[in-house]
Amino acid sequence: MTSNIAKGLEQFHLPPLLLVGLQSSSSVARSSLSDRDRAELDDLKKMMSRIRVNASCADMELFGGIARQVTSTVEETEKAVAFMRPLFKEVVAMLKADVQAELQKYLCQEHFGRVSPLRGFLKKEGFLKHKGIPNDPVRLMRIAFPETKPGTRTELRRMWESRLLYYMTLQTLGMLLRDDPTYRSQLLSKVNVEDDEESSDDELLEDTDSEGAPEPEDVGLRAIMDADDMERVIDFLLAQGLIVDKGEDRKWSVYLDPKSKYRWTSETSGAIRRRFTIRACCIPGSKEVWFGVKARRKLLFRRWMKWVSRVGKVGQYTPDQIGVRLILQGDEDYKIGRAWFGSKLGISPGGTVPRGHLKQSATTDGAEGTSTSPYASKRFVADRIHLTIEGRLVEMQIVTAAMAANVTYSKGDENDRLYGMRRFWPFLQILRPFELYGIDWSDLAVREKNEQKVFADIHARLITA
Repeated sequence: MTSNIAKGLEQFHLPPLLLVGLQSSSSVARSSLSDRDRAELDDLKKMMSRIRVNASCADMELFGGIARQVTSTVEETEKAVAFMRPLFKEVVAMLKADVQAELQKYLCQEHFGRVSPLRGFLKKEGFLKHKGIPNDPVRLMRIAFPETKPGTRTELRRMWESRLLYYMTLQTLGMLLRDDPTYRSQLLSKVNVEDDEESSDDELLEDTDSEGAPEPEDVGLRAIMDADDMERVIDFLLAQGLIVDKGEDRKWSVYLDPKSKYRWTSETSGAIRRRFTIRACCIPGSKEVWFGVKARRKLLFRRWMKWVSRVGKVGQYTPDQIGVRLILQGDEDYKIGRAWFGSKLGISPGGTVPRGHLKQSATTDGAEGTSTSPYASKRFVADRIHLTIEGRLVEMQIVTAAMAANVTYSKGDENDRLYGMRRFWPFLQILRPFELYGIDWSDLAVREKNEQKVFADIHARLITA
């Protein structure tokens, strides 16, 4: 039953003990674990037993290891552990909201309805019991690793989703606090020690949690990551003397390329025009060159996907956690802009490594792209400059207005949504495995059906722009 899931776990370096209890009898999978993994499973069960006996030790049991990675003394570790539970709960809530958003974005209604996150109640032993996934780490762990095998498919799915979220959250905390040096101090200082929803020791012994995924704006941690990044970048450029002032809103136009049904150009030869308003700033110099500024934000779940895809590689953390695109109207302005920012920031924009890995097809037309991602289009061209602004890692991309329009509106493979789908699709085999949800994500017909939905969304976005 678990062979496909096992392949996915191996591909993305996830713990094999996630498989325990998923086969037809409750402990068959244990025999297939290595001695090390069996020892880890035994340690997990012992920890859960200690927490049942003394709930007050839960935080140190769960988070002591992560806290010690970023602290220097016992006192500092105890202080960090004190607010790790609310941090864990916020990350779980963010990941749940992010996963649901990704599923809605890339799946047709039929498939989304079959794999959407569990909500509502189920009837058990004559009582209604909440079947959602809790945010609290102790409750989440108990559902993820129950003492007895779940009796229904719904309970089995709940166990799997809880188990995956439990490890995703622990890995994300490690990524944020250890592998991402510029966020470490910010996260440790910003997390609110007081938690209004904190449960008492008695409440922790009850497995009745009704927490859902809050709206993103209700989660305090997301505010740290999604502050007004565009303003920060503009202030940085102004302080460095790279722009004249803080800019103004301007209306720019792009035109449908008469040589291509789906792509756009900043040249006025096209018959169909789209106008958009953008914050624009001016580069100092004898020739007035304006560029637009647009923020790109990476959801926490997307950062996790990128992180597990890069496990074992140098530079594992993501330098583009905050991204800003500088958009120049035409080829001449683009040449001036990339030369200006490249020389003033002391970086050669775009780098020197050959890039562009997507298999050449009719849509790439032999173009050479500038992304190192194996899912990126060879049509996507952007010069990249990596900066640290107020302790935050920022990737600044320099693109033409035509490229900016194409990644939003075209139906070519350079479209951001199509790129996101290519990156997301391999994770479905572990997020919603066939063995539990009944959809074979490797089936070409299944993928094409969902691609049609994404193309329809792109088209709707175009006609309402």
